[in-house]
Amino acid sequence: MVGVVCIHTDLRVVRPDLRQLSLFGEAMSLFVDFVCSAAVPLFFFISGYLFSIHYGRRSYVEHLRRKMRTLVVPYVLWIALCIAIVAACQAIVPGFRLLLHKAVADCDVTDFLWMFWDVSRATGIEADQHGPLVGQFWFLQCLMVLTLLAPLLHRLVRHLPIVTLSVLFIVYAWGLLPHLPGIHAGAFFYYFLGAAVATHRPDFTLCLRKRGWMALPVFLILYIGKHHLFPQLPDALWAVETLLMSIGELWLADRIICRRYPSTHQLPAVVTWLAASSFFIFASHRFYSAVLTNLARGGKLPLAHSSTALLSYLLGSIVVVAVCVALYALMRRYLPRTTKLLTGGR
Repeated sequence: MVGVVCIHTDLRVVRPDLRQLSLFGEAMSLFVDFVCSAAVPLFFFISGYLFSIHYGRRSYVEHLRRKMRTLVVPYVLWIALCIAIVAACQAIVPGFRLLLHKAVADCDVTDFLWMFWDVSRATGIEADQHGPLVGQFWFLQCLMVLTLLAPLLHRLVRHLPIVTLSVLFIVYAWGLLPHLPGIHAGAFFYYFLGAAVATHRPDFTLCLRKRGWMALPVFLILYIGKHHLFPQLPDALWAVETLLMSIGELWLADRIICRRYPSTHQLPAVVTWLAASSFFIFASHRFYSAVLTNLARGGKLPLAHSSTALLSYLLGSIVVVAVCVALYALMRRYLPRTTKLLTGGR
């Protein structure tokens, strides 16, 4: 989830001119576009893995009931909360358009409903995100769709894993699927990959420990080749690079954490506490990352040089995470039931 935060604090989005700073541009290309962006594939890989592990132990109805509590309830609550916050900000500052490019007072019932699925339909602005008002919840949208498709996925995982993975990877790498709310080729590929691994190679960490390290040097070779030596190589190569980085990060996680703490009961209390805060960080961070990126857009941050731009980015990202963790700590202490609802019982 910290990786997801670092993606959304990317200052290049609001200040494209920063790409001209050679050191900053190179560091952000490597760190954000691959190291942090691997968080998205890993999120869906782990979700698919857990789906396959647990699906056979529950009926489909039980599966849907559980996802209602862990996905749908926090999804609805956070978006409703976001609408309320935007409405309050617009009441104080009438021209406030952060997070929603439309006055809440001008919205009808249909607009409010669209905010829960495709905010561009609510604002009438095609360039707006084709997803919910809480932008990062496109993750949850995809998981909802995948949950409904669970019986089909289960059969494909068991009987046609290689064929299905190959088709999904081609669609993902070459961008053959139009981006629609709840439909994301990359999410589907990694979710299915996690489910296939859980079904056919549940003890994959044994192989990961022996050969997982190889993903990092191969990634580095491909990265240098594509981005510096042979830019004419196919653009679809980025999907291979992302897959390699994800494998490399899994290997590092296993080496740094899992071998040191083979049982979750042995984890330091601070680690388990931070893990518990991850969904809250995921759900709330865009309120604060938007402040950071708007400061950059307005020229309020020192971004003239690579060193100051990198420092602003790193410190800003740390502050966003720290604010989320501090708010989670306060809410968990003083509003535990509300916090449990907002985090889907996590």
